[in-house]
Amino acid sequence: MGRWARVGIVMAIATLTARPLPARAATRYIDRDDAERGPVDAVRIVGNEGIGENEILNALGQGPDDIRNAIRVMRGVLPYFRSVEWRIEEEDDRRVLLIDVVEHEELEGLTELSAAFNRVSGWAWGLRRDWWRREDIRSEPKGRFFAEARYAFGNDRWQHRYGAEARWFVRRHEITATALRQRWLAPHDLDAMPNNAEQTFLAMTYGADFRDYHERLGSELSVRAQTEDTRHTTTMRMVAERHVSMSTASRWSLFAPRGGTEANMPATPGRLRAVAAEYEFDGRSGPVFTEGWAQALSVERSLPTLGSDFAFRRVQSHTRAYFRIGDDFVNARLRLVLTGGDPPLQRQAIWGGSGSLRGYDRHELVGPNGWLANVEYRRHFFGGTYGLVFADAARVWGAGSGSDTTAVHASVGYGILLENALRVRVARALRSGARARWHVRWARLF
Repeated sequence: MGRWARVGIVMAIATLTARPLPARAATRYIDRDDAERGPVDAVRIVGNEGIGENEILNALGQGPDDIRNAIRVMRGVLPYFRSVEWRIEEEDDRRVLLIDVVEHEELEGLTELSAAFNRVSGWAWGLRRDWWRREDIRSEPKGRFFAEARYAFGNDRWQHRYGAEARWFVRRHEITATALRQRWLAPHDLDAMPNNAEQTFLAMTYGADFRDYHERLGSELSVRAQTEDTRHTTTMRMVAERHVSMSTASRWSLFAPRGGTEANMPATPGRLRAVAAEYEFDGRSGPVFTEGWAQALSVERSLPTLGSDFAFRRVQSHTRAYFRIGDDFVNARLRLVLTGGDPPLQRQAIWGGSGSLRGYDRHELVGPNGWLANVEYRRHFFGGTYGLVFADAARVWGAGSGSDTTAVHASVGYGILLENALRVRVARALRSGARARWHVRWARLF
């Protein structure tokens, strides 16, 4: 090969390598807002580092022709991006779809608004910040730090909690260890009103909070193990904290601006040093829990030798069952609380009102030991609308009970469930002189 031939080859190679590489062809994607122009001529990915371009394009190809929906499918297949933006650019006579991705980082954070409204704090506003760390872009976060603080305007108190959490997997179990320090408002019994959104709505509109609160000041260490299918959960917990009784600070509500009549039940103040074990089984099916059953069991022990002001042991069982009979349903619940020693008020059984014994006033039955049973039959009418017939029964007993411990207390009632969303019930206690009580809820009782 002659000298000039070699020079010509070198110049040809230089000319070819100086040209920009063509965009990867993918000509079926259409912008539905500009569908008249037809598919784009090419797709180019920018911003990716840990996820390859071919992998992104293959995931994109699993979606439809519409660009927006194709990107939505891609993000579902590859959940490794903090953000994905796209635009169509004109390059000479070609229309190129440019997809700009921002991948997750090993250390990331999120700031959110923290807000609450109840009759103890009134309005409370603040911020929550979470930080979490990944081993690499494709792994789930192995741990996180969190901090939350808000100011309660009703009683002029700061509420705060902060801590750390670590996660790992052992033999198809997810293990989560948490260390927490807090000064935070806690409900005596969350089962009386399990839905936070409903609690806030009812407290704001009608002043019907249905929860009793005390303040927790101290530390908590816990280790939780959950199976891969999330049906079995075991938790070990140790607390070293002080409980403070809280009084009603705000009776205002939107439709009762002069204030409601419900008072917050006090708590027994003092230091609590306790260890607890909890087990939960969830065999319910579907998001509306129409079939199956669930069981929760907890054991708590508090001893003065641990520095506690209280000496007690407490066992609680919570069983829920759901039966389907054609288009109709039967839901049932049994709660049992057994204690020994001298438990504080916030660890006793408190029955009565919308979340438990619906024909009675709130706080009407209080004692260190007690059981509560609820049965509800739902008769299908049409669509998501059902007729309701229900019965409740409860009893408390033990030293220091301020309620009637000699008999079983019961109530019956009826109501309607509208489109699986709004529950209107009327309940009456089975005793002379009892009056009907109305209950309007949208969340499930259990």
